[in-house]
Amino acid sequence: QELQYTPLVSMINIQEKSYMKTYNNIMKDIEPQSDLDLQKFTYDDFLWGCDCAKSRAFSGSYNGAAFDPKPYVLTLLLVAAYVGAGLGSLEQASNGAALVLCGSVLKDFVLPKILLKNYKKYIICPFI
Repeated sequence: QELQYTPLVSMINIQEKSYMKTYNNIMKDIEPQSDLDLQKFTYDDFLWGCDCAKSRAFSGSYNGAAFDPKPYVLTLLLVAAYVGAGLGSLEQASNGAALVLCGSVLKDFVLPKILLKNYKKYIICPFI
């Protein structure tokens, strides 16, 4: 009760109960012939592992994908080839390029917000 902030204290208690339940389930599910020495794998070791993982994890809208210019470069080349070969007008080629841009925005920003609104991703950062 050193924290003197009731919501944080209750969250810590819930987390401790969850950790203990998970640890007990793991210990129950490990087969006796396993290579893991059950006498040496203590609850403190489990907590240390959880804390290491949590210190490198965060959640949010980051999806780990960097900007990929390849589709846009390909679209630009195809537009130039289409117009250059006289297969159609610049307006027709621009219409196709706009479709690629709209599809990309839809795929990267709009659909994930609609379809995955309750989905939370956790990212593990291997280094600081």
